[in-house]
Amino acid sequence: MTILAAVLAAMLTLRAVAATGEALLAAGAPGPSPAVDARLAAAARAAIALGGSVAIGAVMALVWAYARRGGVPVGLTLFVPLMLVVADVVPRGLAPGLPPTWRRGVERSLTAIAVVLWPLVMLQRGVSALLIRSGADTPLIALRHLGGWLAARPQRGPLEVSEAGLVARIARFASKTVRDVLVPHVDVCAVPDTASVGDVVALVRERGFSRLPVFHERLFNTLGTVSSFDLLGVDPALPVTTVMRDPFFVPETKPLPELLATLQAERLPLALVVDEYGGFVGLVTVEDLVEEIVGEIEDEYDVRRELYRRVAPGVFVVSARAPVADLNERFGWNLPSGDYETVGGLVLDRLGRVPKPGDGIRAGRVRFEVTRASARAVLELRVAVD
Repeated sequence: MTILAAVLAAMLTLRAVAATGEALLAAGAPGPSPAVDARLAAAARAAIALGGSVAIGAVMALVWAYARRGGVPVGLTLFVPLMLVVADVVPRGLAPGLPPTWRRGVERSLTAIAVVLWPLVMLQRGVSALLIRSGADTPLIALRHLGGWLAARPQRGPLEVSEAGLVARIARFASKTVRDVLVPHVDVCAVPDTASVGDVVALVRERGFSRLPVFHERLFNTLGTVSSFDLLGVDPALPVTTVMRDPFFVPETKPLPELLATLQAERLPLALVVDEYGGFVGLVTVEDLVEEIVGEIEDEYDVRRELYRRVAPGVFVVSARAPVADLNERFGWNLPSGDYETVGGLVLDRLGRVPKPGDGIRAGRVRFEVTRASARAVLELRVAVD
């Protein structure tokens, strides 16, 4: 019985260590290389399965020895949930908060487990390959994991920093949708369908935009687009609809890789973005998509203004359109995320109404006070950090 109890304790410990290691890997704690991370993750899954199976067998043997009849179902009914809590749920929950010394201990333990169980992992892969055949090879390392690893440790490996950043941006690009990169309709320069070609030419000269949406009565009812090249040599008195091109609409939930492929195939420079109700919410250009991969490219719809400036120690003046994610990355403010992208959206979300100058909110150690606002939106805020 002592041997069975020791085996049970060892298997529970093995399962707990493996679950902790898998949770750390899933949370993005990078190992020495993405290939090693993949091997460790596979070993952790094998250890969890092996530890659970052997532990259940040991419990069945113990219960059978003591309870004999009818004890095995009762023992398993009580033990399996307990095993999941003690050797799976609790270790995974504690993993993110482990101190560095403990994390290194888990990493070393998981490395040893990977060496011992690697034959089992290879056997498992072989059986899976026989049972599940697909036309394409399954990559050992997911693109998002490779990008995350490179972003976390750009100084390691054969890639230069710029190359590592490029792979990381490609990984993020693959998971984004049109909503993440569109130019919002409030920033779009458009013309009504009642305008003449001469009116549009004057607007192009004044504002510098080469492509403009054409709308009927309201911007939400967009009919098409007009290019400055289409205006060359055309009678200025003609209505703009005579040179208007058919619109290409895309939903704001469309993945960016799919949109880029479509725009390339159709040779289109931009797409008009609509929401689930068919209302116009913005536009997205090929430049917007490409700069998600290669970095910032200034185009005609880029907003050239300062989004934030420091006016005193711990005090900033911030545009309401400053992205929450950018401020968190730049200053480490840990502002909460939600159904908004900008600090103006954060303030609106917290207040539940359009604020007036002087209104404010607190988000953790950051205090926001509205300094400028219109009847419909926040324009500028004063930020004080404790």
